[in-house]
Amino acid sequence: MGAMAWLIQQNADGTPGRQWDVELKPLLVGRGTQADAQIRDRYLSRRHFIVTPVEGKYFLRDLGTTNGTLVNGRPITKATLQPNDQIQAGESRFVFVTRLAAA
Repeated sequence: MGAMAWLIQQNADGTPGRQWDVELKPLLVGRGTQADAQIRDRYLSRRHFIVTPVEGKYFLRDLGTTNGTLVNGRPITKATLQPNDQIQAGESRFVFVTRLAAA
């Protein structure tokens, strides 16, 4: 059994918005054209944070941004993500979600 993982952007009312698969390759989040998850948010850096999968674990790293990144309300430079972690970058909110996949 393996894990499937997504980063889900939350709408202003808390409902799920866009989502990106983070199971197989790193996901760069920011407002710049190089971002895999390009977000329109004036407080987000062009390259704001990256989520990297490594052997079934998922790591989030802030990329030296001016406004920082919060995980569950705490400022971080890097963090190991757990299911349902809440991420805030600029005015944007995300949730990290995993699910076990059948073998």
